[in-house]
Amino acid sequence: MSSARKVDSSDRSDTFFVRMRHTLSEAVANRSERTESTRKEPMKEKLSAIDREIRTLHELCMKRGFSEPQISDVAAPLLQAIDAASKRRLLGIAARIVGFLLLVMGLFYINPMYNIFCVIGRKMEIKLLPVWDWTRYYYDDCIMNNPYYNPNKIYHSDCRACEDLEDIDHVRNVSWEVTTESYLRADVPVIVTDGIANWTATDLFSWEFLSQFYSTEAATRESYPCAFTSNVRVKYGNNRLFLKKAAKQEITKWFAYWENCERPAARTFRQFFRRPYFLPAMVEMAESNWLFLANNYRAKSYKEVPIISDLVWFAQVRGKTYVKLTPRSPCNRTCDVLTDTLYEGEI
Repeated sequence: MSSARKVDSSDRSDTFFVRMRHTLSEAVANRSERTESTRKEPMKEKLSAIDREIRTLHELCMKRGFSEPQISDVAAPLLQAIDAASKRRLLGIAARIVGFLLLVMGLFYINPMYNIFCVIGRKMEIKLLPVWDWTRYYYDDCIMNNPYYNPNKIYHSDCRACEDLEDIDHVRNVSWEVTTESYLRADVPVIVTDGIANWTATDLFSWEFLSQFYSTEAATRESYPCAFTSNVRVKYGNNRLFLKKAAKQEITKWFAYWENCERPAARTFRQFFRRPYFLPAMVEMAESNWLFLANNYRAKSYKEVPIISDLVWFAQVRGKTYVKLTPRSPCNRTCDVLTDTLYEGEI
């Protein structure tokens, strides 16, 4: 009985292959007869017709008692061809995407196209700003806030540096060794009265010069400032328009500050000042720089400087500035508020 079953199964399998071939032959013959008519049919109808034929063939095989594995074995060449076609299609799409990205990246290295992309991008940013304030994401270090990460957190142990400070030291002709040991490592503020020496800014800076510099220099003319703040309203933080108003004396009592955050503008502005002589070599200069301006502005409250860094230095090029250092929590309970005046030539 076992041998008979094996023979019967073999004969049945052979019959299945013969019937499948016969059915496929009939399908091919019928398809050849309908070739001329199906060419005129839409692609969607053609795919529907093919799908119906395959389903009909599968139902016919199931009715004649053939199992799913047998049907899969016979249909393997067709399925492999379909899989190969799908893979070629996906590879083709991936190749087009990679080619497009390589083309865009290549255009960024060509100077005229790079400038065009920058102009288009900046115009889009300006038009998008009234609808959506993207600047808060631009200035954030991370898109998503981590509640367990706070690099500027102050602990009670940090308050020991300021709990006995009553005023700010004024020094001159100080070495970088003294600056490092007495102030930098101790986190203690200091005013260096001869901090500005041989700076071109002291001879050049005026409202007219700054207006011309930001309007004519390529690096500053094509850049936009960050964190522009002023009591004078200008559209989209246009510092060039603001300086033009100040140079023409269209405004009399005002203050303004902004950050030269774009690298070309910051590098160009750096030509007007030098590295302070009292800073040790281990202190690296930041890539960006800030500009603080005021004219006949005597507000009763101090303006908070939006700079958070381990080390910040301010150079007074013209006039004077009233400075107020307020300890942050939790040191505001144990440390005093320090006030002083920064005069011309001091850092």
